Amino acid sequence: MNNFYILGTKYGEKNNQDVSQYLQKRGVVSTGFSWLSDLSRFYNGNFLELEKILTLNGEKPRTISQVKKFLSLKPGDLIALKSTGAPIGKTANLEIIGYAVVVERDGVVYKHDPDEFPLGLGHLINVDFLEFNIHRKLQLGYGQTVHKLKDQNHIDLVFGDYSGVLPINNTASSS
Repeated sequence: MNNFYILGTKYGEKNNQDVSQYLQKRGVVSTGFSWLSDLSRFYNGNFLELEKILTLNGEKPRTISQVKKFLSLKPGDLIALKSTGAPIGKTANLEIIGYAVVVERDGVVYKHDPDEFPLGLGHLINVDFLEFNIHRKLQLGYGQTVHKLKDQNHIDLVFGDYSGVLPINNTASSS
């Protein structure tokens, strides 16, 4: 079964570094949490051990939760990329800038990229972009970096026509 996610595209303590163009160029989505740790062995794997290691490294429970969601992305999952999910005043505000589907490339879905930004992006998941450089505004609130959507109404609102489409080919050769 394919899942639906919303992922952020901003880095930095104030979410002021937009990485969306880097993502598109490289055919990936990313997260910068726990930057220096290669988490390859935890991709779709042992999250109890992952929690222990990240806790020992001083990561907060919220960060650990985000990393676990990110490492759960699998081929065929659909992603809406957001530029913002923060409210404007008291009004919920979500801006979608693109859509992607998770793919396996050369036998790999997840990879670690430890170089400093902008050369490196931290943790990467391979994707094929379905649409990019759009500006779709919704009155929904999704402020964290990674959200797994379960509410069908929200899935329909966020993903529109993509909510009923399942990718036929979720693997890709090297680009």
